Amino acid sequence: TREQTPDTAKAGKGKIAALLEGGKLRADVDLRGDKWSLKTAAETTLRTDEPWAFELGDTVRGSLRAEKFPVVLLLPVVSSSVADLDGSLDANVQAEAGPAGTTVEASASLRNGRVHVPAIGQEIQDLRTDLAWTRDGRITLHNTSFRGITGKATVEASARMDGIMPREARVQLVVGREERLPLSLQGLGLGEFWGKIRAEAKFEEKKTTAQIDIDQLQIRFPEIPDASVQSLDPDPHVIVGVRLAGEE
Repeated sequence: TREQTPDTAKAGKGKIAALLEGGKLRADVDLRGDKWSLKTAAETTLRTDEPWAFELGDTVRGSLRAEKFPVVLLLPVVSSSVADLDGSLDANVQAEAGPAGTTVEASASLRNGRVHVPAIGQEIQDLRTDLAWTRDGRITLHNTSFRGITGKATVEASARMDGIMPREARVQLVVGREERLPLSLQGLGLGEFWGKIRAEAKFEEKKTTAQIDIDQLQIRFPEIPDASVQSLDPDPHVIVGVRLAGEE
């Protein structure tokens, strides 16, 4: 085992297995920690028309099941853009890819999430969300909210997928007046904001179109000190003298 950050996340024991039987190939990965588990499996057919010549079948099926998985273990994968990552993930995913296309059915819940993106200087805390992905390609986010260093926001989002490719997406961000979030850019604090913002995007083969609607947005900037030029007149409270040679 190897200790992670935070201390409660520990990489546990793992097992990888592969089975070839009756023209079918199956691979399994089973990882377990003190309080979490992650299981994945993939299966396909294997054709052997000629000796020592193997060809995978046209259809691949896969699954993933996670219970209280510490997402901090994924930090090495995203460390180039994310400085901090935490949270507990429960997920159940079933997927199939074949000649007719790719279908996905999934549900997931994230609790106690935290992510820090240095490029925008923002840290998201207490992130929680529930995701549902149906076989017809609809994705929805429910019960989604997060906190900044100060303030809180709620999010509603949905998307329509073609296999694993997005075709449409909608998101709405709501920040209450009494729960203003800090506004910063690359770590430089610019003030606070609150309001309601909606965004929609459509993804086509050769172009992407997006629209942002701002129902309400207010930004509070910090007080800026007087920027007038400082006077260079002598200060009457300052006396400048010169000691002459021979004087004590």
